[in-house]
Amino acid sequence: MPVSTILIGSLVILLLTLLLAREVRLRRALETLLRRLLSLWRNDEVRSSPDRGPDTRWMQR
Repeated sequence: MPVSTILIGSLVILLLTLLLAREVRLRRALETLLRRLLSLWRNDEVRSSPDRGPDTRWMQR
């Protein structure tokens, strides 16, 4: 399975769980996880582009 398929599946499951989450702590934890997954996905797309160099944005933090 390609990584993007796994990430998309994880995002769908996470979004459904987020919709059903009623407890505030759980909801915030899931939102944080969602942001991190999206961040990983965006970095992966940038790195896989053949016309760009390596992704060095993580060094700027």
